[in-house]
Amino acid sequence: MGTGRGSLCVSVLDGCIYAVGGKSNGSILSTVERLDPRVGRWEEVCPMSTPRIGHGSAVLHDALYVVGGLNEISDSLSSAEMYDSRANKWTSVANMNSGRDGVGLSAVNGKLYAIGGYRDNSVEVFDSKTYQWKHHSNMNCKRLDPGVAVLQKP
Repeated sequence: MGTGRGSLCVSVLDGCIYAVGGKSNGSILSTVERLDPRVGRWEEVCPMSTPRIGHGSAVLHDALYVVGGLNEISDSLSSAEMYDSRANKWTSVANMNSGRDGVGLSAVNGKLYAIGGYRDNSVEVFDSKTYQWKHHSNMNCKRLDPGVAVLQKP
């Protein structure tokens, strides 16, 4: 990578690895780097509109989504952005119902699930047909940086 970074999100889109946001030398980053394993080198792509740390990322319908996190003044973010790799462009999508830092994000059956966070025990779901977030359920406790995985039924 061109920029060393911690507390970033990593996702795979179109066979490439994306390193999104994070922190470097005390600064919260909006920058995004992509590794194409066929070429074997990292390159910068369009930065997010908002610097983020403690955010979540997932791929849905050939687009990379990033939600929540903290900005450079430690505001817990409810905002969400979508990256189109063909246009090399980020677009804002509907805000979540609450700010979430340390959020887990996963894509399942055409929807995004934002899970927990530092201050939250709830789960929100983003419907890609309506482009709206709705409360889904509550967990029994708050969960910071939850590991999230999806298992397809055979």
